[in-house]
Amino acid sequence: MRSGLSVLSIATLLTLLIIFLTACGGGSDSKDIIINGQVLTEEQKEEFLEWYGVLPDPGRYWYDSVSGLTGVVGSEAAASLDPDLPLGQVARNASKGDTGVIVNGRELTQNEVDFLEALFEVDIPENDYTLDAFGNIYANDDPFSSVNIYFALQQSQGQGDNFWSTKFGSAGNSSGGCSYVSIPNTSGPSTFVSSGCG
Repeated sequence: MRSGLSVLSIATLLTLLIIFLTACGGGSDSKDIIINGQVLTEEQKEEFLEWYGVLPDPGRYWYDSVSGLTGVVGSEAAASLDPDLPLGQVARNASKGDTGVIVNGRELTQNEVDFLEALFEVDIPENDYTLDAFGNIYANDDPFSSVNIYFALQQSQGQGDNFWSTKFGSAGNSSGGCSYVSIPNTSGPSTFVSSGCG
């Protein structure tokens, strides 16, 4: 599960993606669905339908396989799919950005940069960045300066509850005076410690 996103949030994002993609159609007169410059094959369409339950309208789309972000060619990110789908490489000019802020190879639009600057309350310098599917973003020349977009969004909306998890299954949270840590154990019972949870 993506850090900081509930199942409901993920379902809502997927629903918005489906609505967006079917409503916009990518602005193409073609009957093809084109993602990252490649026409989807019948097999890929079947897989996409299996993954998401619906196909986007024919049109031209870009997809960032590192973060899972996607949108109509010539536009900013509109939704998020799973990362690592075999849908080709996103082009630098996929969104027609001209900001010098490159994320996973795609140059961001001014709207996207404005959003990030407002969210983090800093100027975003021209640079190459990596954004992973968990919302962690960092400058490629300084990978130790990572921040998390999902966490920042929660905090900006007053919904932050300090949830964290690891790829090994450990998790923890602290909210409203209740804190816990859960650590799985493959050779016996998991460790669960809580405080102030009633």
